[in-house]
Amino acid sequence: MKKNRIAIFLCGCLIAGALSGCSGHTSGPIVEDIVEEQEGTETPAADQETGSGAGKQEGAAASGLEETVMGYDLNENAVAMMQDGIGEDLEILAALSTAAGQENVIYSPVSLHTAMALYGEMLEDGDAKKNLQEYLRGKSYLGYRYDHTDVYKSLNTVWANTNKDLHFESLGDAFPLRMIDMSDPSATDVKNQYVNDATEGFIPSTPTIFTNDTVMDVMNVLYFHDTWMGGDLEEFRDYKEFHNADGTTRSFDYMIGMEMESYLKGQSSVGACLPYENGMEFYVVLPNEEDADPASLADDIADYILKPEVTLQTQSEEGGSLNVHVRFPEFETKYTTFFEGTKIPGLVASPISPAIYDGDLMTQISQVAKIKVDKEGTTAAAVTEIMLTDSAMPPAPPEEVNIICDRPFVYFIYDTVNQDIAFLGLVRNL
Repeated sequence: MKKNRIAIFLCGCLIAGALSGCSGHTSGPIVEDIVEEQEGTETPAADQETGSGAGKQEGAAASGLEETVMGYDLNENAVAMMQDGIGEDLEILAALSTAAGQENVIYSPVSLHTAMALYGEMLEDGDAKKNLQEYLRGKSYLGYRYDHTDVYKSLNTVWANTNKDLHFESLGDAFPLRMIDMSDPSATDVKNQYVNDATEGFIPSTPTIFTNDTVMDVMNVLYFHDTWMGGDLEEFRDYKEFHNADGTTRSFDYMIGMEMESYLKGQSSVGACLPYENGMEFYVVLPNEEDADPASLADDIADYILKPEVTLQTQSEEGGSLNVHVRFPEFETKYTTFFEGTKIPGLVASPISPAIYDGDLMTQISQVAKIKVDKEGTTAAAVTEIMLTDSAMPPAPPEEVNIICDRPFVYFIYDTVNQDIAFLGLVRNL
């Protein structure tokens, strides 16, 4: 697995923000859970399945969206906001792809934005908090619904160093705070065990290392596992070769897919939507041009989600029926990204209020994401961390319509309830 460091401009300005909040020093065990996990309790920022139980209308209202019909009936402002967000998501995917070279990539926009929203809870009201909310397009990521917690869940936690003089009282009892002695050599192991448990062993650890210089680590874990609606996908042996971006070809015993009576057609691509058993959707998007930049597909992907009445093809130009052959290989991708030079309001490399913490803070945002797609279904997970340290970060350890994905393609998993892209990836080589 290759670890990539990229500089991505995530927001227009770098603004100093103040943290507010409870005494940081505790004694006793290495880690103390300030918030105990409570099954089914609604605590949007809590260290549990966030947003569980919130109604669809509530979630829509919190993010500035109107109540939807089949997930698509949005007002014009909401549509424009979602189109901008999808464009930004694809720009990041394109930057990741450039940094990765010939490597496959995946990342989670929802996990990244949820971690940012959790960090925003620690900001005092002011320009920094306002600008962060504007970057998040007004969405209430901490209020997202996760009805099927055994299928799709989000866990938030803030690891805080007991050896730092931090004050969190104003954040309330529901804040997902875990005090831990980061000078203890086993502190990183405790964090990794939490990640392993939260992802059902799918991501056993992250490359971040806790030291006594670490002030806090803001973490979101997003996990998804579901089967295909209607049972396993079929095995097809009519197309068995994948043409890699590096010019080589790999042969498979079979590809998976299904026969359909409709497909999606955009300006620069064709696509298909395969539903999961519990409501999420898997979109496979095949560019018309083999070397297409993922960012160039933003308009198509937005239209596939928001304008199916335009992009959904259900008959031929002559008005006849369609027989759509959808094929793609089984694949597994794991990708680690360090967002170097990231500019997010409130994440500062300058002194913050001495009353909160007396020292300079450096920040680093990282994400580990992994996906496995096979004929039975999909497992995907992402862990995003915003780590703040006293000093520079230690280095990380090392007609007949054929949608035949036998060459590089883009894919994403769409959350139909919260109307957002949960996972987004690019397969270049197999």
